Amino acid sequence: MRDAVTNGYAAMKRLDPEIIFLWLAKMYYAVLLKEHFLRSSRKDPRRGPILRARRINELNLLHTFLQVVLTPVSYDPYPPWSLFVLNVLKTDDVRLDFDFRDDFQRRFIAIRMGCVGLIAVLNDHGLTSDMMSEIRSVVGDNALHPVQFVEVAAQVAYNESRRVRGFSYAVAEQDGQIRVTVLPSLSNRPFHDEFSLERYARLLSMYQNVSLSDVMPAPDVVRTLLHQEDGTFRDIRLDELPVHPGEPLAPLRPLPRRMR
Repeated sequence: MRDAVTNGYAAMKRLDPEIIFLWLAKMYYAVLLKEHFLRSSRKDPRRGPILRARRINELNLLHTFLQVVLTPVSYDPYPPWSLFVLNVLKTDDVRLDFDFRDDFQRRFIAIRMGCVGLIAVLNDHGLTSDMMSEIRSVVGDNALHPVQFVEVAAQVAYNESRRVRGFSYAVAEQDGQIRVTVLPSLSNRPFHDEFSLERYARLLSMYQNVSLSDVMPAPDVVRTLLHQEDGTFRDIRLDELPVHPGEPLAPLRPLPRRMR
């Protein structure tokens, strides 16, 4: 991973997706585990840790996935992740070339390091990746402005937040290998609830640290910085927008996009 990050986007694209998944999953798990050992209030130790033990126990399956560093793990019929490897514009200031966010509820993690951006949902078995095939094709290998990277991260996080049904598993260890099998479901309930333009806009405004009206200028439209009105990718220079979200976006004319 170090070599891939150092050598840039093309090197990261060549890397085995499972290696990227394991690296992100380890970071995600380690951050939450650390929060379990940190007090939520130093002034009042009786309030307990930031993250309760029962929450850590909910990560048992993810912990099983991480055992691949010790024991081979196979996935049947498909791997557990949705992974996005993105090309990002690199600034001249190393202090601006990093961004990190995670979400316990959504099993979501996003990190930007120089010209490499990584976004993953760690246990959706490719559902989010399938849902976002259109955005993936629009972005392609184009270099994203850091604010565009944040928008993709918000879309990934929101689509995972819509998931209302999980998976059942059978985990077995045999002949020195762990096999994780997704069991067939008898439910005909959709995996995701209906798309809500307002809920997405609220999440996007939170991720970009701007007001709701900045990203949702009208009740039925939400601004996007990812593509032009004709659907093609929008190239944004680094000097067109602030690198860190939260600064005014007014100098750039919003491009409304209707989302269904």
